[in-house]
Amino acid sequence: YLRGGPRKYLYFDPSKVRAVIVTGNEHSPVTNTLIREIYMSLHFNYKVQTIFGIQYGTIILQIIITIFSLLAIYLYM
Repeated sequence: YLRGGPRKYLYFDPSKVRAVIVTGNEHSPVTNTLIREIYMSLHFNYKVQTIFGIQYGTIILQIIITIFSLLAIYLYM
């Protein structure tokens, strides 16, 4: 098994990476702690400077999937 944590060599340059943390509809203390730890790891371990947060990501994702599905059906008819 691979151990978690920062790697010696990274594929992407952290100074150019933009990270996004997408959350669902409900928040709990566990969710808040998880989001904080993801942010802290990206910022301090990997030195990522640009981190965005998207609330209600599951609803947005469902809308995007629906739009692309309808577009695919329309294009292949």
